Amino acid sequence: MHFNLAFSKHLDGSYRFDQYQATLQNAENPSQAVSHRFSTDSKDSIRAEQAQNLLAGRAVINQSYNPSGGSRVKWVQLDFNGKHPAGNHIMKESLPGYGLILKKQRIY
Repeated sequence: MHFNLAFSKHLDGSYRFDQYQATLQNAENPSQAVSHRFSTDSKDSIRAEQAQNLLAGRAVINQSYNPSGGSRVKWVQLDFNGKHPAGNHIMKESLPGYGLILKKQRIY
């Protein structure tokens, strides 16, 4: 797992952590790697551990915040079949309870 961090400098001399690009390399074939650029805004930020799971193809639960102070919990997953014009993978979102009740599912 590799991370490239992006900072911006403000006029007052302070710095802000804006975004990061996470890259997950295949251990068996290092030439195969998948990467995605994640924003660090407080509304929908993804932590490094979540980024690793997303790049491995797993869904993660994320809590987003709105300006009025409320929050919303949702599942997010990267869609590796489509990309935005800027090169990022499409992020699929679904709300908890969207037809899936984990307690009722059998895990083998």
